[in-house]
Amino acid sequence: MRAVIVTIACFLVLVSCGSQPIPAGDVAFVQQAPLGAISRGQFAHWIKVAAARPTSSLPAGIPDAPSYAKCIQQVKSEQLSDQQKLSICKARYQSLRQQTLRFLISSRWIAGQSQAENISVSEVEVEKEISRQIKRSFAGPGQLESFLSERMMTRQDLAFRVRLNLLAGRLRAKANATPPKPTERQIKDFYQTNSRRFGQQASRDVQLISVKNKQLALLVKFSLERGINFDRVARRYSQDKISAASGGRVTVSAGGLVGEGLEKAVFSAPLGKIQGPVLSSYRYYIFRVLKARPAALQSLSETRPLMIDLLTAQLKRQQISAYLKNFEQQWKKRTFCASDYTIDACTSR
Repeated sequence: MRAVIVTIACFLVLVSCGSQPIPAGDVAFVQQAPLGAISRGQFAHWIKVAAARPTSSLPAGIPDAPSYAKCIQQVKSEQLSDQQKLSICKARYQSLRQQTLRFLISSRWIAGQSQAENISVSEVEVEKEISRQIKRSFAGPGQLESFLSERMMTRQDLAFRVRLNLLAGRLRAKANATPPKPTERQIKDFYQTNSRRFGQQASRDVQLISVKNKQLALLVKFSLERGINFDRVARRYSQDKISAASGGRVTVSAGGLVGEGLEKAVFSAPLGKIQGPVLSSYRYYIFRVLKARPAALQSLSETRPLMIDLLTAQLKRQQISAYLKNFEQQWKKRTFCASDYTIDACTSR
Protein backbone atom coordinates (compact mmCIF):
# COMPACT_ATOMS: atom_id res chain seq x y z
CA MET A 1 0.00 0.00 0.00
CA ARG A 2 3.06 2.24 0.09
CA ALA A 3 2.28 3.27 -3.48
CA VAL A 4 -0.76 5.25 -2.31
CA ILE A 5 1.42 7.39 -0.08
CA VAL A 6 2.59 10.49 -1.91
CA THR A 7 6.37 10.67 -1.95
CA ILE A 8 6.78 14.38 -2.31
CA ALA A 9 10.56 14.05 -1.99
CA CYS A 10 10.65 12.42 -5.47
CA PHE A 11 8.97 15.47 -6.88
CA LEU A 12 10.37 18.42 -4.99
CA VAL A 13 13.77 19.62 -3.89
CA LEU A 14 13.51 21.93 -0.86
CA VAL A 15 16.07 24.58 0.12
CA SER A 16 16.97 27.02 2.90
CA CYS A 17 14.45 29.36 4.53
CA GLY A 18 13.44 31.67 7.35
CA SER A 19 10.12 32.89 8.82
CA GLN A 20 7.40 35.54 8.45
CA PRO A 21 4.43 36.57 10.62
CA ILE A 22 1.22 34.80 9.53
CA PRO A 23 -2.38 34.87 10.81
CA ALA A 24 -2.94 33.53 14.31
CA GLY A 25 -3.97 29.88 14.37
CA ASP A 26 -1.97 28.96 11.28
CA VAL A 27 1.47 27.38 11.13
CA ALA A 28 2.11 28.39 7.52
CA PHE A 29 0.54 30.09 4.53
CA VAL A 30 1.26 29.61 0.81
CA GLN A 31 0.16 32.52 -1.36
CA GLN A 32 -1.66 31.83 -4.67
CA ALA A 33 -2.35 28.23 -3.69
CA PRO A 34 -5.86 26.78 -3.17
CA LEU A 35 -6.50 26.46 0.57
CA GLY A 36 -3.05 27.93 1.14
CA ALA A 37 -3.41 28.26 4.92
CA ILE A 38 -2.09 25.41 7.05
CA SER A 39 -3.74 25.40 10.47
CA ARG A 40 -2.40 24.09 13.75
CA GLY A 41 -5.20 21.55 13.71
CA GLN A 42 -4.06 20.22 10.33
CA PHE A 43 -0.49 20.04 11.57
CA ALA A 44 -1.59 18.18 14.72
CA HIS A 45 -3.55 15.67 12.67
CA TRP A 46 -0.85 14.91 10.13
CA ILE A 47 1.95 14.64 12.69
CA LYS A 48 -0.13 11.91 14.35
CA VAL A 49 -0.28 10.16 10.97
CA ALA A 50 3.48 10.50 10.57
CA ALA A 51 4.05 9.10 14.08
CA ALA A 52 1.64 6.16 13.71
CA ARG A 53 4.39 3.66 12.93
CA PRO A 54 7.08 2.66 15.45
CA THR A 55 10.81 2.97 14.89
CA SER A 56 13.57 0.58 15.95
CA SER A 57 14.03 2.65 19.13
CA LEU A 58 10.57 3.99 19.92
CA PRO A 59 6.95 2.82 19.79
CA ALA A 60 4.36 4.64 17.68
CA GLY A 61 3.34 8.07 18.90
CA ILE A 62 4.56 11.64 19.15
CA PRO A 63 7.35 12.23 21.69
CA ASP A 64 6.16 14.40 24.59
CA ALA A 65 8.15 17.55 23.84
CA PRO A 66 9.61 19.56 25.45
CA SER A 67 10.21 17.43 28.57
CA TYR A 68 10.34 14.05 26.80
CA ALA A 69 9.90 12.35 30.19
CA LYS A 70 7.52 9.68 28.87
CA CYS A 71 9.51 9.21 25.65
CA ILE A 72 12.74 8.57 27.58
CA GLN A 73 11.03 5.71 29.40
CA GLN A 74 9.87 4.25 26.09
CA VAL A 75 13.27 4.05 24.39
CA LYS A 76 13.95 0.37 23.64
CA SER A 77 17.40 0.06 25.16
CA GLU A 78 18.55 -0.44 28.74
CA GLN A 79 22.19 0.19 27.79
CA LEU A 80 21.73 3.86 26.89
CA SER A 81 21.95 6.71 29.37
CA ASP A 82 19.02 9.06 29.91
CA GLN A 83 20.91 11.75 28.00
CA GLN A 84 21.32 9.43 25.02
CA LYS A 85 17.65 8.52 25.19
CA LEU A 86 16.76 12.21 25.33
CA SER A 87 18.75 12.76 22.13
CA ILE A 88 16.80 9.97 20.42
CA CYS A 89 13.49 11.49 21.51
CA LYS A 90 14.44 14.98 20.35
CA ALA A 91 15.64 13.68 16.99
CA ARG A 92 12.41 11.71 16.53
CA TYR A 93 10.25 14.74 17.28
CA GLN A 94 12.23 17.01 14.97
CA SER A 95 12.04 14.42 12.19
CA LEU A 96 8.26 14.11 12.57
CA ARG A 97 7.87 17.89 12.66
CA GLN A 98 9.96 18.37 9.50
CA GLN A 99 8.23 15.53 7.68
CA THR A 100 4.76 16.84 8.50
CA LEU A 101 5.47 20.44 7.57
CA ARG A 102 7.16 19.45 4.31
CA PHE A 103 4.19 17.27 3.38
CA LEU A 104 1.63 19.99 4.10
CA ILE A 105 3.61 22.75 2.37
CA SER A 106 4.35 20.52 -0.61
CA SER A 107 0.67 19.73 -0.93
CA ARG A 108 -0.06 23.46 -1.36
CA TRP A 109 2.75 23.84 -3.87
CA ILE A 110 1.46 20.97 -6.00
CA ALA A 111 -2.12 22.23 -5.81
CA GLY A 112 -1.03 25.77 -6.73
CA GLN A 113 1.11 24.67 -9.66
CA SER A 114 -1.63 22.38 -10.91
CA GLN A 115 -4.11 25.24 -10.86
CA ALA A 116 -1.64 27.52 -12.70
CA GLU A 117 -1.13 24.87 -15.41
CA ASN A 118 -4.84 23.97 -15.67
CA ILE A 119 -4.23 20.44 -14.44
CA SER A 120 -6.96 18.76 -12.42
CA VAL A 121 -8.02 15.40 -11.04
CA SER A 122 -11.68 14.47 -10.73
CA GLU A 123 -13.32 12.69 -7.79
CA VAL A 124 -14.01 9.77 -10.11
CA GLU A 125 -10.32 9.47 -10.95
CA VAL A 126 -9.38 9.56 -7.27
CA GLU A 127 -11.86 6.81 -6.40
CA LYS A 128 -10.74 4.74 -9.36
CA GLU A 129 -7.13 4.95 -8.20
CA ILE A 130 -8.12 4.04 -4.63
CA SER A 131 -10.01 1.01 -5.92
CA ARG A 132 -7.02 -0.04 -7.98
CA GLN A 133 -4.79 0.18 -4.92
CA ILE A 134 -7.26 -1.83 -2.83
CA LYS A 135 -7.36 -4.62 -5.42
CA ARG A 136 -3.59 -4.70 -5.68
CA SER A 137 -2.78 -4.55 -1.97
CA PHE A 138 -5.75 -5.91 -0.01
CA ALA A 139 -8.13 -8.83 -0.08
CA GLY A 140 -11.05 -6.46 0.44
CA PRO A 141 -12.22 -3.03 1.70
CA GLY A 142 -12.22 -4.26 5.30
CA GLN A 143 -8.47 -4.61 5.26
CA LEU A 144 -8.16 -1.07 3.99
CA GLU A 145 -10.14 0.25 6.93
CA SER A 146 -7.87 -1.64 9.31
CA PHE A 147 -4.82 -0.23 7.54
CA LEU A 148 -6.14 3.33 7.82
CA SER A 149 -7.02 2.89 11.49
CA GLU A 150 -3.53 1.65 12.33
CA ARG A 151 -2.04 4.72 10.67
CA MET A 152 -4.45 7.22 12.25
CA MET A 153 -5.85 8.08 8.80
CA THR A 154 -9.36 8.55 7.45
CA ARG A 155 -10.70 7.72 4.02
CA GLN A 156 -10.59 11.47 3.29
CA ASP A 157 -6.88 11.54 4.21
CA LEU A 158 -6.25 8.72 1.76
CA ALA A 159 -8.18 10.51 -0.98
CA PHE A 160 -6.16 13.67 -0.27
CA ARG A 161 -2.86 11.83 -0.71
CA VAL A 162 -4.01 9.97 -3.79
CA ARG A 163 -5.12 13.23 -5.39
CA LEU A 164 -1.72 14.79 -4.69
CA ASN A 165 0.02 11.79 -6.14
CA LEU A 166 -2.02 11.99 -9.34
CA LEU A 167 -1.47 15.75 -9.66
CA ALA A 168 2.28 15.39 -9.11
CA GLY A 169 2.43 12.70 -11.78
CA ARG A 170 0.58 14.89 -14.28
CA LEU A 171 2.85 17.84 -13.58
CA ARG A 172 5.84 15.62 -14.27
CA ALA A 173 4.28 14.27 -17.44
CA LYS A 174 3.54 17.77 -18.71
CA ALA A 175 7.10 18.88 -17.95
CA ASN A 176 8.31 15.99 -20.12
CA ALA A 177 5.58 16.30 -22.76
CA THR A 178 7.99 17.74 -25.33
CA PRO A 179 11.05 15.46 -25.36
CA PRO A 180 14.29 17.33 -26.06
CA LYS A 181 15.94 16.49 -29.39
CA PRO A 182 19.74 16.30 -29.32
CA THR A 183 21.59 18.34 -31.95
CA GLU A 184 24.27 16.90 -34.22
CA ARG A 185 26.90 18.75 -32.20
CA GLN A 186 25.61 17.23 -28.97
CA ILE A 187 25.57 13.73 -30.50
CA LYS A 188 29.18 14.05 -31.70
CA ASP A 189 30.36 15.46 -28.37
CA PHE A 190 28.55 12.69 -26.49
CA TYR A 191 30.20 10.08 -28.69
CA GLN A 192 33.66 11.56 -28.13
CA THR A 193 33.12 11.54 -24.37
CA ASN A 194 31.59 8.04 -24.15
CA SER A 195 32.92 6.10 -27.16
CA ARG A 196 35.21 3.93 -25.01
CA ARG A 197 32.12 2.45 -23.39
CA PHE A 198 30.98 1.04 -26.72
CA GLY A 199 33.54 -1.38 -28.01
CA GLN A 200 36.23 -3.80 -26.95
CA GLN A 201 39.21 -2.72 -24.90
CA ALA A 202 42.69 -3.84 -25.93
CA SER A 203 43.54 -7.19 -24.37
CA ARG A 204 46.26 -9.86 -24.32
CA ASP A 205 46.12 -13.60 -23.74
CA VAL A 206 48.99 -14.57 -21.45
CA GLN A 207 50.38 -17.43 -19.45
CA LEU A 208 51.60 -16.39 -16.05
CA ILE A 209 52.97 -17.81 -12.85
CA SER A 210 52.48 -15.93 -9.58
CA VAL A 211 54.75 -16.43 -6.55
CA LYS A 212 55.47 -14.42 -3.39
CA ASN A 213 59.25 -15.02 -3.32
CA LYS A 214 61.58 -13.30 -5.77
CA GLN A 215 64.17 -16.11 -5.61
CA LEU A 216 61.50 -18.64 -6.52
CA ALA A 217 60.38 -16.37 -9.36
CA LEU A 218 63.93 -16.30 -10.76
CA LEU A 219 64.16 -20.10 -10.50
CA VAL A 220 60.83 -20.47 -12.34
CA LYS A 221 62.01 -18.14 -15.11
CA PHE A 222 65.32 -20.05 -15.42
CA SER A 223 63.39 -23.33 -15.80
CA LEU A 224 61.04 -21.93 -18.46
CA GLU A 225 63.89 -20.40 -20.48
CA ARG A 226 65.47 -23.84 -20.64
CA GLY A 227 62.39 -25.39 -22.16
CA ILE A 228 60.46 -26.79 -19.18
CA ASN A 229 56.74 -27.00 -20.08
CA PHE A 230 54.95 -23.77 -18.99
CA ASP A 231 51.69 -25.56 -18.19
CA ARG A 232 53.42 -28.01 -15.87
CA VAL A 233 55.44 -25.32 -14.06
CA ALA A 234 52.34 -23.12 -13.63
CA ARG A 235 50.31 -25.95 -12.13
CA ARG A 236 53.13 -26.82 -9.71
CA TYR A 237 54.41 -23.42 -8.59
CA SER A 238 51.83 -20.72 -9.27
CA GLN A 239 50.09 -19.47 -6.13
CA ASP A 240 47.18 -18.16 -8.21
CA LYS A 241 45.21 -21.40 -8.06
CA ILE A 242 42.52 -20.31 -10.52
CA SER A 243 44.93 -19.57 -13.38
CA ALA A 244 47.24 -22.45 -12.36
CA ALA A 245 44.44 -24.91 -13.06
CA SER A 246 44.48 -23.83 -16.73
CA GLY A 247 48.26 -23.82 -17.06
CA GLY A 248 48.49 -20.14 -16.13
CA ARG A 249 46.30 -18.90 -19.00
CA VAL A 250 44.44 -15.63 -18.41
CA THR A 251 43.26 -12.65 -20.46
CA VAL A 252 44.51 -9.24 -19.37
CA SER A 253 42.39 -6.26 -20.48
CA ALA A 254 43.44 -2.63 -20.54
CA GLY A 255 42.13 -0.96 -17.41
CA GLY A 256 41.19 -4.35 -16.00
CA LEU A 257 41.54 -5.85 -12.55
CA VAL A 258 45.21 -6.85 -12.56
CA GLY A 259 47.73 -4.63 -10.79
CA GLU A 260 49.05 -1.58 -12.63
CA GLY A 261 52.62 -2.93 -12.72
CA LEU A 262 51.62 -6.24 -14.27
CA GLU A 263 49.28 -4.61 -16.80
CA LYS A 264 52.00 -2.19 -17.95
CA ALA A 265 54.50 -5.03 -18.34
CA VAL A 266 52.04 -7.25 -20.25
CA PHE A 267 51.12 -4.55 -22.77
CA SER A 268 54.74 -3.61 -23.41
CA ALA A 269 56.03 -7.19 -23.78
CA PRO A 270 56.77 -8.89 -27.14
CA LEU A 271 54.84 -12.01 -28.14
CA GLY A 272 56.10 -15.37 -26.96
CA LYS A 273 59.07 -14.27 -24.85
CA ILE A 274 59.41 -15.18 -21.16
CA GLN A 275 59.15 -11.97 -19.10
CA GLY A 276 59.70 -11.07 -15.45
CA PRO A 277 59.87 -11.25 -12.61
CA VAL A 278 57.47 -8.29 -12.32
CA LEU A 279 56.43 -7.12 -8.88
CA SER A 280 52.75 -6.17 -8.75
CA SER A 281 50.30 -6.22 -5.83
CA TYR A 282 52.88 -7.86 -3.53
CA ARG A 283 53.51 -10.80 -5.88
CA TYR A 284 56.16 -11.65 -8.47
CA TYR A 285 54.98 -12.64 -11.93
CA ILE A 286 56.69 -14.60 -14.71
CA PHE A 287 54.67 -14.52 -17.93
CA ARG A 288 54.62 -14.71 -21.71
CA VAL A 289 52.17 -13.09 -24.12
CA LEU A 290 50.36 -15.59 -26.36
CA LYS A 291 48.13 -13.25 -28.35
CA ALA A 292 47.49 -9.50 -28.61
CA ARG A 293 44.12 -7.96 -29.46
CA PRO A 294 43.91 -4.24 -30.27
CA ALA A 295 41.09 -2.06 -29.02
CA ALA A 296 38.06 -2.13 -31.29
CA LEU A 297 35.80 0.87 -30.80
CA GLN A 298 32.48 1.13 -32.60
CA SER A 299 32.06 4.05 -34.96
CA LEU A 300 29.59 6.89 -34.45
CA SER A 301 27.39 5.53 -37.25
CA GLU A 302 27.28 2.11 -35.55
CA THR A 303 26.41 3.51 -32.14
CA ARG A 304 24.30 6.47 -33.27
CA PRO A 305 20.85 5.06 -32.29
CA LEU A 306 22.10 4.11 -28.84
CA MET A 307 23.91 7.43 -28.45
CA ILE A 308 20.72 9.32 -29.29
CA ASP A 309 18.71 7.28 -26.75
CA LEU A 310 21.25 7.84 -23.98
CA LEU A 311 21.67 11.52 -24.77
CA THR A 312 17.90 12.05 -24.95
CA ALA A 313 17.51 10.44 -21.52
CA GLN A 314 20.21 12.74 -20.17
CA LEU A 315 18.54 15.82 -21.68
CA LYS A 316 15.20 14.74 -20.19
CA ARG A 317 16.75 14.58 -16.73
CA GLN A 318 18.18 18.06 -17.25
CA GLN A 319 14.79 19.29 -18.45
CA ILE A 320 12.89 18.02 -15.41
CA SER A 321 15.67 19.28 -13.13
CA ALA A 322 15.32 22.78 -14.57
CA TYR A 323 11.52 22.57 -14.20
CA LEU A 324 11.79 21.51 -10.56
CA LYS A 325 14.34 24.21 -9.79
CA ASN A 326 12.04 26.88 -11.17
CA PHE A 327 9.07 25.27 -9.39
CA GLU A 328 10.90 25.33 -6.07
CA GLN A 329 12.10 28.92 -6.41
CA GLN A 330 8.68 30.13 -7.43
CA TRP A 331 6.72 28.54 -4.58
CA LYS A 332 9.25 29.05 -1.84
CA LYS A 333 8.92 32.82 -2.33
CA ARG A 334 5.19 32.46 -1.60
CA THR A 335 5.55 30.28 1.52
CA PHE A 336 5.49 31.90 4.97
CA CYS A 337 5.84 29.98 8.23
CA ALA A 338 5.16 30.86 11.88
CA SER A 339 8.33 31.48 13.87
CA ASP A 340 8.13 28.16 15.73
CA TYR A 341 7.28 26.18 12.56
CA THR A 342 9.98 27.31 10.14
CA ILE A 343 11.65 24.71 7.95
CA ASP A 344 13.74 24.87 4.80
CA ALA A 345 10.69 25.26 2.55
CA CYS A 346 9.79 28.69 3.98
CA THR A 347 10.78 32.02 2.47
CA SER A 348 13.33 34.15 4.30
CA ARG A 349 11.69 37.40 3.29
